[in-house]
Amino acid sequence: MARKLKCARCGVDLEMKKIDFKYFEVEIAKEIPCCPSCGQYFIDQELAEGRMRAAEMELEDK
Repeated sequence: MARKLKCARCGVDLEMKKIDFKYFEVEIAKEIPCCPSCGQYFIDQELAEGRMRAAEMELEDK
């Protein structure tokens, strides 16, 4: 069973939402847990160390 994440600010359950954001010059679109009340979102370790790290490496190679 998947663990429910709660917003630290509002205390409500986070809901999955597609978020488009830019990290350095790389645009990333990903469905991540977000607070339906305040809009705060949760970036897990896999995304931070995976896709974002890959973007850093790509930029360093340029």
